[in-house]
Amino acid sequence: MTVKEFLDKEKPNKYIITDRMRTPFKEEQLKWLDLSDIEVRTTDVLADGTVRIHSDYMPDAC
Repeated sequence: MTVKEFLDKEKPNKYIITDRMRTPFKEEQLKWLDLSDIEVRTTDVLADGTVRIHSDYMPDAC
């Protein structure tokens, strides 16, 4: 399932999308990424109810 499919299906109020190394994406990064190309690896719910989406995305190295 892609991140976009997950968000459309589950409709979480608060969520964090992380890359393969579990580093959260910044707002600026999310503007440029195509969430329909990024697969969900796992999800979990934090104590405050925020859904953490662990994706398979790996940023390019410089």
